[in-house]
This record gives sequence, structure tokens and C-alpha cells, in this order.
Amino acid sequence: MHAANCRRELAKACGEHGIEIEHEHRALSDARATAQLFAKTALRSELHVLNARVDACEKKSHRTVRREAFPDREMGMARQESIARWTIGIDHRRYPLDEVGYIDLLDRALDDLWISAEEMVELGTLAQLAGIMPARLPKLHELYVSDLYLAAIRDGVITDEEFRQLDAVTQALGFNLADLYPDFEQYRPAAIQVADLAPATRVAFTGTAIHPHTGQKLDRADLAAMCDTAGLKPQDGLTKRGTDLLVASDPNSQSGKAKKARQWGIPVISVEEFVQRLT
Repeated sequence: MHAANCRRELAKACGEHGIEIEHEHRALSDARATAQLFAKTALRSELHVLNARVDACEKKSHRTVRREAFPDREMGMARQESIARWTIGIDHRRYPLDEVGYIDLLDRALDDLWISAEEMVELGTLAQLAGIMPARLPKLHELYVSDLYLAAIRDGVITDEEFRQLDAVTQALGFNLADLYPDFEQYRPAAIQVADLAPATRVAFTGTAIHPHTGQKLDRADLAAMCDTAGLKPQDGLTKRGTDLLVASDPNSQSGKAKKARQWGIPVISVEEFVQRLT
């Protein structure tokens, strides 16, 4: 009741001063009308009005960041982590203000990597209310995919899970990733063939190795023994010219040795895959 009374009083005061509330009962419109009302009434009083100023910052975004966009592992509520991370880091200043709300709703709809019939209706309704013409939507969707793609390749690799999410979003919006970005394969993790594990292959290791069948921890002596049996050459560390293959506990890691190996063009595989290829 209190909020309703405030809105009625606001509408009455605005009417008296010739101020139009564009969309009645909407918070942003109410705030804008209140600002106009304050400016008009303050100018008629002895108050000295100063224009508000916001200092320029390096990066601005008109987007909202939802609490659910941040994965919560402890509560078991982890969402599509890559999509959430990408959308948080995107600079959306190139979107006109009247399209930002639509992009925000699109983010929400794509949390589960597809758009339901109900969500399609909601998106269409919002586009109509925002004055976004139907012919504009495909281009707007392509810009959205472009933002995600550029965020995905920022670290120089699109992991299997990132590819799954990016491909799902692209298809949900009616595109094919290969058509939009024919060069995306260059960012995919390098695949190593069984033939590459030839005798004398120089292998380095990183992370904690767990045997995929027994669940037991494999120390470096165990890994070195496996290499010796297969005729491979275990290395004490990763070097650009002295390593042919890196075996990692997390092959999709973007830090440490795995990231450096990719920069050097050295293939990275998981401990599970390494063990399977030797047994």
C-alpha cells in the first residue's frame, strides 16, 4: 500500500508540473520522473542544483549481473560455468541502450543452453516493447554469439566443455559455429594419435595423477616406470624443445604447465587417456 500511495503522489506531482511518466509503475521510469520533478522544483526554490557527474572508468557495462550467474559449487548449484564467466567479462557498450534489456533476457534464457517456446515468446514480446524490429534480431543474436566466441578464445583454447556450451548456444540461436567462425578448430585442444606414442616420445607430467581403474595415486616413480615399459622417455620438467607430450591431471587447465604447453604447440592429454593408451 505504501508503494502504491507513493506512485499515486508521484503521478499527481508530475502531472502538476507537466512531467510525463513514460511507463507507469516501472521503477526506472519512476526514477527518471522523480529526477525531473526534483530539478524543476529545486530550480524554483533557493536550492543550488549541481549536475551529477560520473567519472569515466576503463570499462563500462549497461548489463546486469545476476547472482545465479556465479557458480556455487558448495550448494550444488553450479550453472554453465563457461557461459556465466564469458557473459560477466563481456563489454556491452556496442549495444544500443534499448537492446541491452533484450540481451540480458537472452542471457537468462540461455542459462540451460537452449530456448524454450515460452522463452521465445517472452523474448519476442520484449523485443516488440523495446522497439527492436524483427529484421534486427538475427544480427543482434550474431553479435551476442560473437561476444561469447571472442571471450572463449581469449585464453587461446576452446576446451571440450567450452565447445559444447558454445555450440549449443550457437545452434539455439539458429547458427552453425563452423559457418560463423571457420577458424575455430585452431583453438581446439590438439589431439594426439596413438602412433604419436612411439618409442622415445618425451613425456612430462603435471598435477596429481590418479589411476583411472584403481583410483590409487600414481607418484612420479610409477609414471616413470610406465614410460620405461612402453619405451617412452619421462622428463623431469616441461621444456619447449625437450618435451613431445604433456600428461596432465586436468588437461583443460588454463594455468601453469598446461597453458605453457599449448603456447608451445605441445599436445596435452589426461592421465586417464595416457594410461588407457599404455594398457
